[in-house]
Amino acid sequence: MRLCVIWCVVFCGFVSFAQAYEDTRGGKILTLMGFDVALASLVPEMKAVKENAPNMGEDIFDDWDDIVENVFKPDAILHATSEALNNTLSDAEFAELNAYFSDGLGYDITQMENEAHSVENIGKSDVYGPGILAEMAEVNPERLAQIHDLITALGTVETSTASVMNIGFALNMGMISASDNPLGITEDQVLRELFAQHDQISQNMKIRILNDTAFTYQMASNAEFSQYVTFLKSDLSQKFYRIVREVNHEMMTGFSRKLGRELVKRANARKL
Repeated sequence: MRLCVIWCVVFCGFVSFAQAYEDTRGGKILTLMGFDVALASLVPEMKAVKENAPNMGEDIFDDWDDIVENVFKPDAILHATSEALNNTLSDAEFAELNAYFSDGLGYDITQMENEAHSVENIGKSDVYGPGILAEMAEVNPERLAQIHDLITALGTVETSTASVMNIGFALNMGMISASDNPLGITEDQVLRELFAQHDQISQNMKIRILNDTAFTYQMASNAEFSQYVTFLKSDLSQKFYRIVREVNHEMMTGFSRKLGRELVKRANARKL
């Protein structure tokens, strides 16, 4: 399930890699399950964040798009995730995942995810998801129950909320580290402010996850979706997505801290 992965170690200065990620076993699995397609939306989605960001003054977002392009590196995430998978999964686990994503339901589900999470469809789940969910409640309550069962069993809301809060913390601390910090803001103060927003962030993430899940898998039958949920609950799937999620989380945290620093540096440079 990609949303909890995408919302969740900075590899700066990479000029070349010893082996292209797509030529490794981990890289091939990531390509089969469409992780590269999902990451292609990372920079456009991060650029769109400023549209809903709070007013921080000082023209802090004037260079947002340029900084986002320079800071967030999808290829670095792919390489790091591929390496982590190569170092963790066994031959048998790779073979099982390869078989699942290469054919049948695993392949069909990936095509649905690739379509829903393409750059062209950014934001569409937020637009169409509520209507799909409302229709489900009336004509297909079984699917709605399946979706709720899935996000509850996988702890998707909790995981995504924690990732968003950690990224927010990293962004704020990056900004503080690059500023004079005249108010003397401490880590504890930033954490308290974030925790005060926990319930609202969690509610927002739940809504987004419900919308995304309903929109992404709307063409799957109830039987197919049930089989997919069974796969996601399996030990191998849990292990696989945990590795992907942990690497993504570490790198996004690092990227966000750097983003905060660069925003303040650019704003300060404009004052000179």
